[in-house]
This record gives sequence, C-alpha cells and structure tokens, in this order.
Amino acid sequence: MLADVLKIDGAIGAALVDATSGAVLGHVAVGRGLDMERAARIAQDLVQAAFRLRDGIEDIMITVDNQYHVIRVLGAGEDMFVHLVLDRERASLGLARHQLAKLARNSGH
Repeated sequence: MLADVLKIDGAIGAALVDATSGAVLGHVAVGRGLDMERAARIAQDLVQAAFRLRDGIEDIMITVDNQYHVIRVLGAGEDMFVHLVLDRERASLGLARHQLAKLARNSGH
C-alpha cells in the first residue's frame, strides 16, 4: 500500500501505523531529512486524542511551512492509519486527500 501512497503527486513520505500501540508497521520516504518514524509517533498521539472525541474520524490534516501531513484512519475498527507527508510546492491537498481515501477504501482495511 505504501508504494501506491507514494505515487500521489507531491508525496515525500508515508507510514503505516498501528493506532493503538504506535508501532510503525512500514514507512517510506523520498530524499533525506524526513524522519517518518518520528512523524508517525507524533501522528499517533494526534490520532489517540481525536479518538477521545468519540466522533468517527476520517482524516487529520496538519500544515507546516513546507509540508502537508494527512493522517487517514483505515477502516471502521480504527486500528491502523496511514500518515502521508506532501511537499506543499508540488501537492494539491484536496486531490491528495481524495486519492488517499480511495487507496484506504481499496486496501480492505
């Protein structure tokens, strides 16, 4: 799945994470300077906080100086999520969210 996620325009990194334990089940990054394991651990804290809202969450978005971060929960069980990092100069946030949602649906999670 991560190889497909990296095909999204502007993608520079992705991780598949166990939402309960925070274990990084896999990660990929393009280029240097992006620590996907660290980013995924931070994302896991955000996902756990969002779960406490008791509303179903689909995704969480974070915008920083030169990146978009899209965290997409997989399936109704909310046991895993994908953390996608995009280059702000090259990515369309709306299109990336749509493509990531489609990949999540097709992944069977």
